[in-house]
Amino acid sequence: MAWSLSRSADGWSGLLVSLGLTALTFLVISLVTGWAGGIGWSLALLGAEYLLPVFFRGGSPDVWAPIVALGFLLIAELGWWSWELRLASLDEPAIYVRGALLTLSVGLVSALISAALLGTASLVTFAGLPMRVIGTGAMVALVSLVAVLALRGSNALATIRPRRPRGR
Repeated sequence: MAWSLSRSADGWSGLLVSLGLTALTFLVISLVTGWAGGIGWSLALLGAEYLLPVFFRGGSPDVWAPIVALGFLLIAELGWWSWELRLASLDEPAIYVRGALLTLSVGLVSALISAALLGTASLVTFAGLPMRVIGTGAMVALVSLVAVLALRGSNALATIRPRRPRGR
């Protein structure tokens, strides 16, 4: 909330505070009661709190967007991690260390990559349509790669791939 309030113009303060408090309430209720959906609602409201002034003010997210995204990632991971502690599982310190290192590594790498992309995007604004086509193609390829990697270990790909007839 403090981040959004420091960036907001006059008239946004009340809305941003109410969105932030509602997000915090959802997160606390989720962690106290074990309601997993509250973490997602909390992140959605925090995202709205961050993007509403940007959207209505015009322009694009500022140079701090990678840090805000890292904060969202940490809130989501730590929220889910806290929620998963309620489930029956192995309780070994190596699991927690591995999870913490993985979360921090992914967060730092994604913050560095997004900061580099944000910096590069500001450099090539003069290039016009060819650069937009290349950028759009690269973004589609990146999102497809992330989707395939995320779905690779799950059963979700089984619903995407057509079934082969048996005996042929």
